[in-house]
Amino acid sequence: MILQAILALFLTCVSCLDLQAAGDGCILKVPDNPLTPQGLMTPYILMGANCDEANPANSRFVHGVVINNETGQMFIYNPLVVSQGMQVVSNPAPVNFTLNNHIVGLWIGSNSNFLTLANDNGVANGRCVTGPQGSPFGQFAWCNADRFWQTANILIQQGKIVVPPLTNAVDGQLCPTLRDFFIVDMDPDDGVQTLYLVTTQNHVVQITQNNMKMFQIKTTLANDGDNLLLTKFVNPAIGCPTLLLPDAADPGMNRPSDVMNMIQAMLYQNPPIALTPSNDPMITTNGQPDLLKLNLYRLGVDQPPSSVFGGDNDPTAYCRNYANIAVPRFKSLTTQLKNFASPAPTSPTLFAFMKTRASATWASLNCQGLTGIPDPFAALM
Repeated sequence: MILQAILALFLTCVSCLDLQAAGDGCILKVPDNPLTPQGLMTPYILMGANCDEANPANSRFVHGVVINNETGQMFIYNPLVVSQGMQVVSNPAPVNFTLNNHIVGLWIGSNSNFLTLANDNGVANGRCVTGPQGSPFGQFAWCNADRFWQTANILIQQGKIVVPPLTNAVDGQLCPTLRDFFIVDMDPDDGVQTLYLVTTQNHVVQITQNNMKMFQIKTTLANDGDNLLLTKFVNPAIGCPTLLLPDAADPGMNRPSDVMNMIQAMLYQNPPIALTPSNDPMITTNGQPDLLKLNLYRLGVDQPPSSVFGGDNDPTAYCRNYANIAVPRFKSLTTQLKNFASPAPTSPTLFAFMKTRASATWASLNCQGLTGIPDPFAALM
């Protein structure tokens, strides 16, 4: 019953999203029909003074997954994002599928603290959610993900979507999932895995083999978050495989997907499972827990809904599990994490990056105040 109630609340929120620019002042314009092949091939526009998609501090990322609701087959198509007024030097790759038996889910991430969507038609037609009216998530949004997950979960039950079980990492323990306390920060499941290429002329293009041949590439843009950390950094560092899907924009190439990470976590993560806590700043309103906002976020990433505060959204339990699970795993994998590159230039190694991130999470969630335990990550060496 609670899921139906959340869906009803969700539908009332689609038309009342806060579309005012905030934070860095950048607004992401959604195409008119983002859930269609033509919509996927239509670039999203980053608008606003001094808003440059090629600047990692401004960058927005759109991750699309299309599922066949009869067979369970899935593929990635990541729409392009370009700055307003910038020439599209490489048209988005073609994609084609029939709307009657395919469902599109979109997940949007931002490297700045505020993600604002524009274009009423696109937001409504895409069923896009940034949070309840006047209280956006911040760095994350989703479009049509609830319908995507309803379909995917049925297909999983029917055996049409099959995900292999977890293998062991180099320390002999199970490989982590997206909902392992060793991987998460305060926002389990956030971020998207879309990558864009930036040419030497500062144009942003899709990551395809053809574009890598056509243009001189200056850098690659990536979205911060749990998904990228798991697949690009932690898994290769500790000897764990990453699940992939075909990329329809780049035929013959398979790439990581948020969807596969979430399905793997849903099926195989042993308790305790890291689900969004009620004091996560991303899902509070004016500093106070917000059950509607919590559930709207969870709906988009296929986490179970909460009917009350407590239980699997209890912040004190989250903090205790964070210390009890993540700290020992840091210790068992210290050598591997110290020998792998960091996602951020400010941290010399993956170990240093994850340690700093964990300490920041401990502070942001007020874990010491909730548990009486000082930062347990500070002493890791």
